[in-house]
Amino acid sequence: MRRLTLSVTLLLSVGLALACGGGEDPVDEDTWLVQEADADTDADSDSDSDSDSDADSDADSDSDSDADADVTFVPYAVGFSWSLGFEDDGYVGWSSDGSYNDPFVEVTFYEEAYFNSGDDRYACTWYAYVQDLGEDDMGVSGLWYGAEVALIDAGVNNCEGFDAKVWGATTPTKRMTDMRFGVGFGPLGPEVGPSLEQAVYDAGYDWERDWEPYVFSYYMGFTRSSSTSLSANVQELGYGIAFEVDTSMGLAAEPESLDIAGDLRLPKRAFLNGRGWLFPYAEEF
Repeated sequence: MRRLTLSVTLLLSVGLALACGGGEDPVDEDTWLVQEADADTDADSDSDSDSDSDADSDADSDSDSDADADVTFVPYAVGFSWSLGFEDDGYVGWSSDGSYNDPFVEVTFYEEAYFNSGDDRYACTWYAYVQDLGEDDMGVSGLWYGAEVALIDAGVNNCEGFDAKVWGATTPTKRMTDMRFGVGFGPLGPEVGPSLEQAVYDAGYDWERDWEPYVFSYYMGFTRSSSTSLSANVQELGYGIAFEVDTSMGLAAEPESLDIAGDLRLPKRAFLNGRGWLFPYAEEF
């Protein structure tokens, strides 16, 4: 199975810090990608002289010379980041700053041009709430916990211009909510572990002290079939970090990461943040 990695530098300096906001559901997390600085003095993040977010001088967000919104978004790769409470062997909600948060996934779609430029105009994000449908190890040996999950549109996304003939609509919502997904966590595996460790070393950080005790892998299975096992297409795609919660699933304002990488299972309760590291191609969906 092919995998794609981002060509931009990951912002490893955030280390194990997690931005969890209260009061909004889903929460909006800090970006972990280094982007180019804006080269001009207008209000956008590109390098032209106007105040829109495209690279030309019209008023829309595409890269042509007219002023309509006729841009077509062609997904090339997809990244998944999971924010899940875990308690009593299931994915649940959690609270932060006294506000309840449902478990959710942040799905980022990338056009091919993104991997050359790192320009956010070539990416969009779709959010979904996550419902645990029951335990499923997806055929992964040694998995601490895995489950089939339903993705429920959260109504928060900036994705548009998708080919309706392929995706069922001009947004990814129909395709993503119709598919079956599974997500699970276990020890750091061979797909993510070596490349993540090398990236930490290359960035000048201490793998043994600050990363190795805390990080583990997340695995994801997905299929369009109602009868095919999730184990038929399961991939190790990212790394996870567990954060301490109290007995009411409350997350501290400055949550403490848990030293569980060498354990045989997840703690009884925790907040799990699974970050995409490898990216499947959009054609797989």
